[in-house]
Amino acid sequence: MLKTWHKVAGDKVIALMGYDLVSAKNKWAAGIKELRELFIRVEQDGFTLQSQAVWRLHWDHQIHKALAYQYRCSLESVNDDLAQIDISLAVKQGRLQFEPPLEEIHAAHYKNQLRPLLAIPLNFKGVSEASERPGFFKRIMEANVSGIAKAYAAAERIFGQLQAEPTKWAGWVATEVDDLAQLVDEQLHEVADWDNNLKALKTSARDAEKLPNEVHIGCYTINTQPVKAAIERQMKELREELLASLRRKAMSEKSEVEAFVSDAKATLDKAATSIEEIGTARQAAKTLVSSLPHIMDCRRRIDEKNRLLKSVAAVGSVAGLGQPVDMADVDNAWDAFTAQLQQHDTHLDEQKNQLQGQLARQVRNDDYLASLFGSE
Repeated sequence: MLKTWHKVAGDKVIALMGYDLVSAKNKWAAGIKELRELFIRVEQDGFTLQSQAVWRLHWDHQIHKALAYQYRCSLESVNDDLAQIDISLAVKQGRLQFEPPLEEIHAAHYKNQLRPLLAIPLNFKGVSEASERPGFFKRIMEANVSGIAKAYAAAERIFGQLQAEPTKWAGWVATEVDDLAQLVDEQLHEVADWDNNLKALKTSARDAEKLPNEVHIGCYTINTQPVKAAIERQMKELREELLASLRRKAMSEKSEVEAFVSDAKATLDKAATSIEEIGTARQAAKTLVSSLPHIMDCRRRIDEKNRLLKSVAAVGSVAGLGQPVDMADVDNAWDAFTAQLQQHDTHLDEQKNQLQGQLARQVRNDDYLASLFGSE
């Protein structure tokens, strides 16, 4: 009977040699528990605890061999074989940060993950009275000092990779600015500036979609969806601001054209009451003509901006932001103004002729009155 129990114990210890201390720690606990139950059954079969002492010590030495082997193996890959830990990378206050903070992750890694594993031989208990006292398996640690040092070094390499990970994403996250609208308005001037930025943003958005949703480093799984959401939000805000800026600029130029047409109409509508005022009106008209190239260029820029706004609206935009500037009233006023300007010289000539006629009639009337007084 004892020989049978001996073989059963041997099979269980051999099984322990195949169980990893990290991923199969529950099997180690179950295996030791089964061995202890085996010796209890042996005791129930009539073999006293005292008579088993040497036999149990023998099996503790065999357990020591299995534990030493698996401990040495575990040290080589302990940081990779630990249970996966989920962390996140997010943008907070304009900075890329881990959740929880990297300092807390680092402290927890050593306290809750690495040190408990490395200390297994200190607290491990076998099946004999000798191993019930702490330190029976301590020699395993003493024999693996270099392996323990390598495990710590491997852990620091993992944290070096974790620390470097935000840098890989830094190029995707824009630095926060106090006034994005002001920055865009100051930097963009020609329609090509808005066009190029909108195209580049569209390309970047497609590339951002290809960024991984998670990254694996050692035993850590980094959820990158929070930072991807922040990137998407920043791109959306920038796109909206580009469109708003483009429309603001077009509206400003429209106001300039409207003001010019209004002032010009007032100038052209002004009736001359003297030859001197006719000369002043002709000079004012010349001034208007000299301003036409600038105003026409302004209208050209509005048309270019409207074409870009229409193309953007075709692929979707926030209500109002991508809508072209309505130029119908301005175009009608412009057509009326240019027609009036073309007839202005003729109109002034008519006014001049009218004034000359009035003057001639006044002279004739004055002469007639003078003749009446002279005849008396």
